[in-house]
Formats: sequence, structure tokens, C-alpha cells
Amino acid sequence: GMDIPTVAQEIYNFTSGYPFLVSRVCQIIDEEELEWNIEGVSECVRRILMEKNSLFGSIMGKVHDNAELSAVLQRVLFSGERIAYNAHNIAISDAETYGLIVNDNGAAKISNRIFETLLYEFYLTSEEIKKSAIFQAGADDKEKFVLNGRLQMEFLLQRFVTAFDDLYHDVDARFDEEEGRRRFLLFVRAVINGGGNYYVEAQTRNRERMDLVIDYGGERFVVELKIWRGNAYNERGEKQLAAYLDYFHLKKGYMLSYNFNKEKVQGLRRIQLGDKELVEAVV
Repeated sequence: GMDIPTVAQEIYNFTSGYPFLVSRVCQIIDEEELEWNIEGVSECVRRILMEKNSLFGSIMGKVHDNAELSAVLQRVLFSGERIAYNAHNIAISDAETYGLIVNDNGAAKISNRIFETLLYEFYLTSEEIKKSAIFQAGADDKEKFVLNGRLQMEFLLQRFVTAFDDLYHDVDARFDEEEGRRRFLLFVRAVINGGGNYYVEAQTRNRERMDLVIDYGGERFVVELKIWRGNAYNERGEKQLAAYLDYFHLKKGYMLSYNFNKEKVQGLRRIQLGDKELVEAVV
């Protein structure tokens, strides 16, 4: 009764065909008697990311010891930079040797979602990072964001807006996408720790926008992160998010907009776009 093409595609979406990861996903689903469906694959990925194995240990040890490599990876992950693939660049060459990046039409791209999330976890869970105020704000309210096993995404966004305003109300426009993304990811990471997983849709990771996909309790949430650059730009973002929701067969999506206009209206608002409901949080 398994929908083989759908399950195979979902496994590929997370692993990009990396042999060890494909085998590990199938092994865990089979041995732990998880369902052979999208939810089962997602749960399996969550478990893989929490385990210790020689592959992850080897890769992250190299990232930890190589400052130039680490800097390149963070530029791709948090800044959304399109870094030209150059086999003669030592950091790029090292990253490719370790299986962390691939050449994607001339640009350096993280090789698969599992490695990508592993890297986010590495950068977002250092002892220094976990002491940050925004991480603590998410951790302190963690129990309030999950009701009967379901993630309350609207409430999470609402609380993030409040926490962000309390902590960074005097920030100016020099606060760029990289820091905005990092701080929201820190807040989310503190909330879903151990109960779900998340990844950034690679095709949307750029200087204009980033779509964060969160899987929690069998539900999927898509949150677009962006910097406010006027109404016309915002409307394009709404349409892009609506189209992305179609891809995931979802009727509801979320937007987080960093707006440095002093006349902004802060808080949550609802937008109806065809048959899609968008909830936008403005900070």
C-alpha cells in the first residue's frame, strides 16, 4: 500500500541520494516500524539528526577545526549568498571533499537537507549561542507553544514579535537579513528542540527571502522570512508564498517581515489570497 514514488521522492528531498543517509532512513523506518509515508520519513530524519554516528562526528569535527570552511558555510546558510563554485578555492575544495557542498550551476550549494540542518544545529546550539537572550526567550515559553502535541505557530510568531521588540527595539537598518534569520532560527530551535525538525528550502535562500519549513507532530508549516522593502515587493512575496503552499498542498502559510520603517504597524495580520490564508508577523 506504500505510495512508492512519493516516499522515494521525500527520501531524496532530504538526502539528495547520499548513500549512507538513504540506507539509514530506510533502516530506521523498517526497524522502528515507522510508516512508509511523508510523516514517517520526516520522523526518521528527526531521529537521524539526534543520533551520534561516525559520519556526523567526522564532518562536524572538520567544520569545527577549519575556520575558513566554517565562514563559507555560514555565508551560504545565513546570508543566502551565491558563492561561486571554485575548485581551486581551498575552503570550497575542502567542503566538497567532505561531501558538504556540490557544484550547482556554478554556485556552491549545501549537498543535502540533512547536512544542512546538521550545520544549522551546530551553529545554533553552541554554549555561547544558547546563552543569547532570544534563544532564552524561546526556551522559557516553550511549553506554551505546544498544545496537545500541536505546534501553535501563530502564537509562536506573536511571542517572537514581542520578544524581538523587547530585546532589539533600538536596532536600525544595519540589522540585515543574516541576523534576522539567525535570531528567528534560534527562537524556533529552542521551541521545537527534540519534538520536530526544520530546514530551509534551498531555492528560496537568497538575499531577498528565505522559506523555513518546520515539521512538528505530523504537521508542516512554511514561514517566509524577509526584509520589508515596500508594498509592491511585499505583494510579490505573498504570491510567491501562496505558490509554494500549493507545492506542499497547504492552505495556510506564515510570513515574518523585518520592517525598519518608523511608521510600521507591528504585530500580526491576516491576508486572504485566493483559497490561501497568510498570517504575517511584522517586527
